Order: sequence, then C-alpha cells, then structure tokens
Amino acid sequence: MRDEKYDTPEFHARYPMGQTAYVYPGPAIVITQQPQSVVVAKAGDIASATVAAQGEGLTYQWYIKNITDAAFR
Repeated sequence: MRDEKYDTPEFHARYPMGQTAYVYPGPAIVITQQPQSVVVAKAGDIASATVAAQGEGLTYQWYIKNITDAAFR
C-alpha cells in the first residue's frame, strides 16, 4: 500500500509496485544519531555531519545538494 501522495495513476505508471511485500531479514539496525542539515556560506567552507548506528556490516551514504544547481530550485 502506498502513501496517499504516491497513489496516483501517473506515479503507478512511472514506478510500478511489485505484487510481493518483502521484510528485511537482516540483523536489527539502530540509528542512534542522525545527521542534521548543514549549510555552508561559500565554496571552500567546511561542513561537518555525524551519524551513529548500531548493527553489523553497516555502510553510510552521503547526499550533497548544491543549491545553486538549477535542478534544485
């Protein structure tokens, strides 16, 4: 079942949903500290974010958004 905002014919056409629901079978993962949004004033400034989690074999991915990029306006 999709959230209401994703339950449109256009969204279903672009992102079809499988017939099977899956449950994560792996070990429990507990995120104990989430990074907050960080904004820097100008290029060259240093930004710092922290994440902490408990679990086995964890990896982290970071997403950087350049607000001057037209795609994000």
